Amino acid sequence: MMRRLQTDLKRWLAAEAAGDERQAEDALGTLLASAPRLTPSAGFAERVLWAIQPAPAPQWALGAWWWKAAVVAAVSLVGTATGLLPLVQWLPISAPSFGEVLRTGADGLVWIGEWLAAGLALWGLLARIGTALQVAVVTPQVASLLLASTLIGASALYSLNRLLAFERRTW
Repeated sequence: MMRRLQTDLKRWLAAEAAGDERQAEDALGTLLASAPRLTPSAGFAERVLWAIQPAPAPQWALGAWWWKAAVVAAVSLVGTATGLLPLVQWLPISAPSFGEVLRTGADGLVWIGEWLAAGLALWGLLARIGTALQVAVVTPQVASLLLASTLIGASALYSLNRLLAFERRTW
């Protein structure tokens, strides 16, 4: 088996060295066909699957607690509103109309939209600042100055550490 592989390999290498692509392709096909097939031992796949441990579920996915809390809050609000509905007619206050509730909800959505727009504007400003800093740092002069200032700061901290160590030993 090994002798046949060696002769097929030599034949392929000789065809490659000679530059005969057709014969090299045929020799490579013969070489690959004569190579022994590697098969895993029995039970290999089962052992691999048993060795793989499932990843722990993310903390937020355990039990989906926020959905449960939202359902409990919605049910309690509906129950409270249903229970207080007969009391509204005896109280001197009036319930808001559907239009007022709708307008308040729309105002809340507008407020959320403005808040998101302000956040995106701030994000855009920070992106422009980052781009300017990137352009500045890429230039060799600025990069050299940053490296020099970093080295000066590191040497100053090293000197301070040495001085404090000397002070501790003399006391």
